[in-house]
Amino acid sequence: MRRLLPVALCIPLLLTACANNDVPPPTPTPNAVQSGGPSFSDLKTQADVAAMVPGDISSSGTLRVGISPTMAPAQYEGAQSGEYHGYTIALMKAVTTVMGVDVEFIKVDFPELIRGVGKDYDVAASSLSVTPERLEQANMVTYATVDSSFVVATSPKTPLADDFPCGAAVSVLKGTSQQRILATLSAECVEDDAKPISIKEYSSDQKEMFSDVSRGTIAAAFTDSDSAQYAVKNSLGRIRLEGTPISPQPQGVAVPITNAQLTVAIQAAIQYLLDNGYVEAIFQSYKVSEIAVNQSTINPRVN
Repeated sequence: MRRLLPVALCIPLLLTACANNDVPPPTPTPNAVQSGGPSFSDLKTQADVAAMVPGDISSSGTLRVGISPTMAPAQYEGAQSGEYHGYTIALMKAVTTVMGVDVEFIKVDFPELIRGVGKDYDVAASSLSVTPERLEQANMVTYATVDSSFVVATSPKTPLADDFPCGAAVSVLKGTSQQRILATLSAECVEDDAKPISIKEYSSDQKEMFSDVSRGTIAAAFTDSDSAQYAVKNSLGRIRLEGTPISPQPQGVAVPITNAQLTVAIQAAIQYLLDNGYVEAIFQSYKVSEIAVNQSTINPRVN
């Protein structure tokens, strides 16, 4: 069965921070994941990046970041109220250190993240894939490339059909790029004279999706591969991955489309962290080092 999947095409960087290739990658502190991500005693504010930060954010001393903490290991809630962990959380803490400001995380339902950028918070960073629709509403500054995976029950009540996912009931988190990909796959199923995918939208929490898969109330869940792998690892054998990951897409920080200065400052901070090994160390501590990009790009073209 033919599958047409979105592919990202990057355009040149608008700005790249200077690399320091003589400095070895930093080493995370012990128990980095348990403590909410690696901390770096040698990471300092970079004067050239701090000079790019808009005056209102410099004056307030805080960058407000909208997050939807329901997608481990990228971003998820800790045991205490207002405590957040994940590689996105660690990355944004490092970004704001380089920018010379503090960070405040604001919890938001995933479908509302883009709408609140520049209004309820300064930026959003929460497993946001770059899509044409999002590029119409915000600038996107990339830091990772993440593909998507299907999760199914280890012992399904009904065996998967040979043309899976055609005809299957598949859950997806509302507002994610996977929702768009599933719609494309479903249309292709119909073109190939197979049954369409029955797409079931979940409003906020991926845990519910995975629980329904393990109970057999839905055939599969479709989500970011890192979240899928994390869920499988922690499912006590109840769920498993189905097939190979598909449709790699860039993910990034969403910045107000009218705020070019903040966009460039975020990109410069991310590029500094990439060039000097900090992003690699953060992602390694969450066992997702393969998703890191080499260059942070502003508004990459995507199909």
